[in-house]
Amino acid sequence: MNLAITSSILAGKLISKLTKLGGNGGTALPGLVSTRLNPKLLSYFSKQITKSSVLITGTNGKTTTSRTLGTILATNQMSYVHNRAGSNLLRGITTAFLEKSNWDGKVNNDYGIFEVDEFVLPQALEQIKTKVVVINNLFRDQLDRYGEIETVWSRWDKSVRQVDKETFLVLNADDPNVSFLGKNTRAKVLYYGIEDPTQGSTLTPDVLDAQKCRECGTELDFEVFYASHMGVYQCPKCHLMRPHPHVSASNIKISGVDKVSFDLSLGENTISLSLPLGGIFNIYNILAAVTVAASLGLDLKAISLGLSKVQPVFGRGEKLQIDNKNLYIALVKNPSGFNEVLKLLSYEPKKKHLLIIINDLIADGRDVSWLWDVDFEKLKDTTLNVTLSGLRAADLALRLKYAHLDSRIVSPVQTNIAEALRTSLEKLKSGETLYVLPTYTAMLQLRKELESKGLKNFSLD
Repeated sequence: MNLAITSSILAGKLISKLTKLGGNGGTALPGLVSTRLNPKLLSYFSKQITKSSVLITGTNGKTTTSRTLGTILATNQMSYVHNRAGSNLLRGITTAFLEKSNWDGKVNNDYGIFEVDEFVLPQALEQIKTKVVVINNLFRDQLDRYGEIETVWSRWDKSVRQVDKETFLVLNADDPNVSFLGKNTRAKVLYYGIEDPTQGSTLTPDVLDAQKCRECGTELDFEVFYASHMGVYQCPKCHLMRPHPHVSASNIKISGVDKVSFDLSLGENTISLSLPLGGIFNIYNILAAVTVAASLGLDLKAISLGLSKVQPVFGRGEKLQIDNKNLYIALVKNPSGFNEVLKLLSYEPKKKHLLIIINDLIADGRDVSWLWDVDFEKLKDTTLNVTLSGLRAADLALRLKYAHLDSRIVSPVQTNIAEALRTSLEKLKSGETLYVLPTYTAMLQLRKELESKGLKNFSLD
């Protein structure tokens, strides 16, 4: 090992220890400093993975997919490196390696599981020795950073064309933008999707980020929509069709916000599952993780054993208790995802107490115009009260005014998250639930506030 590698590892590890002593998670800075000292450090680390690294990208679902895959591997006694805290730029992945390596820079793990920012996939493929690439979905998100979805899609398309024939490319069959990426690649393509029309709708969603055939430009015909533009489709002109999924879910039953059951099919084999997760979107995340696990050689028995241990990730449908009252936290960061969360809440029959926290920091996206594409009109008959907080709470208040929510159920704006949480909880009776819908940085601020109240057992750790 040369001096450049040694010095960069030592610097990264020391910074990691110092940031943690200072009360900071240190999920990105150690990797940032180390790669500035040695730009080849990530590549050096990734070559030490003994079996395979998996890159997981997409607009929504990266964290739940990677956590699910990690649980499957861990349950089957397989070791892995994972940027578990969700820092999904290259610096965050490097930090994950620094955490796992010894002071000599040696890594002894079977697999790497890496969430990758949508825009960073090309660079990740260049620096990380990869055998599986997963692309979950593509929606409008952080327009100020990514631009429209065509910008991201073009980067992905260029990247998958360069993937070699020994690599598995795991794609969502139900997303027309994503499934088409399998047409022009040398990789071994595996598709996953839903096979249950009873869980879809024939009505065109208000937010539709894939409307035209990528082969000929004709507007697609959809037989059913499962979530936003994800569904069963074909082109009436060139007859491009949704690929048949290798891994699928059918006979789906959603019971409230925290329970889903379905039949999981892998090839010719099918098992029935019941998981403490909610929503169609989480079924897609499970299917993605199962498809990867199968590509790594695990059979359905081993996969089922791992799935029996799956729990919600903090901020992605997790329930907590505070003072005999319940918190349900669901991350919202773009119109399609927000609409799916609102649809999931409709499975709970009682009217709800809501706390919506909207920030516009860099990690959230500075442009909050997407709030106007969220179907807040659904809240009119399902909500007892709504508290608005965060840096852009006033923008949200204006949006709710145009959604014609009764002003008596919308509380005055409280930009301070701690105060908004306190007043929201005060409105609840013992045993009732507060549904908290934060953007990304608001979720992290909320986490710190909950820690200050003694709640520290978060699955984010």
